[in-house]
Amino acid sequence: MFLYFIFMVLYKHNFVSEYTYNVFLSYHYVILSFNLLPIYPLDGSKFLNLILNCFLSFKKSHILTIYISYTVIILCIIYFYNNLNFVFLIIILLSACIKEHKNHILIFNKFLLERYLYPSSYKKNNIIKTKKMEQMQTNKNNIFIISNKYYDEFEMLKNKFSN
Repeated sequence: MFLYFIFMVLYKHNFVSEYTYNVFLSYHYVILSFNLLPIYPLDGSKFLNLILNCFLSFKKSHILTIYISYTVIILCIIYFYNNLNFVFLIIILLSACIKEHKNHILIFNKFLLERYLYPSSYKKNNIIKTKKMEQMQTNKNNIFIISNKYYDEFEMLKNKFSN
């Protein structure tokens, strides 16, 4: 965005030609569009994960984002198979996606540890009727009901990390 505003000012003050400005805009839009693809680690995957976190647990939304990334990567390879530069770029993104997939459990445990170390209060509640912490959601108070007793997430996390 910073470069966009610089080029806009330069163009308005006639320091760059209209052709140069239009070429810059076309490259800018291509990079912006590419960055919005739902492929991990691009920003599109982060937006997708945020949307999925509204409806699903952290663990499910994270793994679903990874699977959607794989799907988009396969579609990109099929569609752009004749563009070698793009295929190499997609392969690099595939390796980052595989790394994220391998670290899925570590990322989930990091989520749990952060919830334990930095407890927060949210407006909405998520009722969980089992001991499974995999059902915990972001931006919600997670309340566990076990044998007709209510436990907040801090108690459950304290029990998990104190062992």
